[in-house]
Amino acid sequence: MMLALLSGCAWINIPAQGGDYGADHDPNDERVLRIELQALRAVDEPLGPDAAVFVILPKDTLPASYEAVVPQVSAKAAWSAKPPATGALVLEVRQVRVRGTFAQADVIQPANAAEPEGLKQVVTVYLHRDIVVGWHVERLRPWHIGVEEALVQSEREAEINIKP
Repeated sequence: MMLALLSGCAWINIPAQGGDYGADHDPNDERVLRIELQALRAVDEPLGPDAAVFVILPKDTLPASYEAVVPQVSAKAAWSAKPPATGALVLEVRQVRVRGTFAQADVIQPANAAEPEGLKQVVTVYLHRDIVVGWHVERLRPWHIGVEEALVQSEREAEINIKP
């Protein structure tokens, strides 16, 4: 981590992790918002353009940040300070990690879009930042284990190697 800090590379953990002194933890950081947007688009795309989704961003995300991200996800994406109505298709960005030009975002979504109230699934979106195109998705990894366990495993995986 010290090498990343000294070289000016981004080191971001949303939410903060134990022992990550020196890492940024601001969910309203422009880099974080760009990563969240690309991750949400990637998991929203298979749902189709007619799918209405309710977006939840990480804790402490400001309304202005929601306004910067959600309208760009899709024409039918929405957010509100109130919890979504029953039966809403919810996409929640729970964790974001950035290490230089590589990032991961963990998005919680329904395991089956036809059953929005049913089981939830974590999808880790792996991204890379290119000088020309900016942040772009390299791959998606759906976890086939419980949500909390998947979030822990995804974080552990990033400690070893965040690259796709």
